[in-house]
Amino acid sequence: MTPETAAVDRVLRSTRSVRKALDLTRPVDDHLLLECIDLAEQAPTGGNISSRRWMVVRDPAIKSALADIYREAGGNGIIQLAERLRGTGHASERVMDSGAYLAERLHEVPAIVIACIWGVHDNSGKPGLFDSVLQAAWSFCLAARARGLGTAWTTLHLTKADAVAELLGIPDGVTQVVLLPVAHTTKQEFRAAERRPARDITYVDHWGHVVLETGGDAAVVEVDIDAPVRAVNAALESVPPASIGASVDLQPIGRRVRLRVMAPVASLGSTVSEALAALGVYAERIRSAAQQDR
Repeated sequence: MTPETAAVDRVLRSTRSVRKALDLTRPVDDHLLLECIDLAEQAPTGGNISSRRWMVVRDPAIKSALADIYREAGGNGIIQLAERLRGTGHASERVMDSGAYLAERLHEVPAIVIACIWGVHDNSGKPGLFDSVLQAAWSFCLAARARGLGTAWTTLHLTKADAVAELLGIPDGVTQVVLLPVAHTTKQEFRAAERRPARDITYVDHWGHVVLETGGDAAVVEVDIDAPVRAVNAALESVPPASIGASVDLQPIGRRVRLRVMAPVASLGSTVSEALAALGVYAERIRSAAQQDR
């Protein structure tokens, strides 16, 4: 891995929603915000149309009014929930406490950035509008992280978007997408979040085919089955893996079961692709039967 790759990976891995570690006392220079926006504007946009717009809120009185709207939109509810959960050990205690901290102090953040875009979504089910701005907003967060700034991704204010638009003079026909508090951070290191590994959430060529691979002369197919182990075992009994010269392994994952089917390539076809295809057909047959029996 090159130093350049390591530096990029570090930013991608450590860009978190920062709330309690925002430095509310240290100013953020305009040139830093503009640099981040310039970099964010390199993100792809539908039809290569420059329709994104960025609101930067610095005036203390306007920030105070915006924070009031934020709390009315749901921040007060987060504050109340955080108070109820405090000291309970509830799974949401920590995130609610962090959210409440931001809601109580949003007006103290040095700068608030709101990513906007010209256009109004028609609720047609097509991404159309948001696919031209979300990636730019996240690029802003990454650029900020690389400059020692913290951001917190929040859309809570959108239930009061009209009030925000009136406060900031945002015209009709412009959609607010995300609000980003921006500040220097009181610490430099942020650990990566716990996420499911790519192997658990990535499908190849067919939904539920988690991984297709070969190891020497063996072919392997994994599929996720939305059924209990009992139903999967019943399906395997009706169509034994030995019937195609394969073996299987089951791994329960929450309410699903991961079925791993393995066999020598030579027993299934003359090529690796033929072997993988045969295993895929078998795995899909088992998955279909198990899900019908759940």
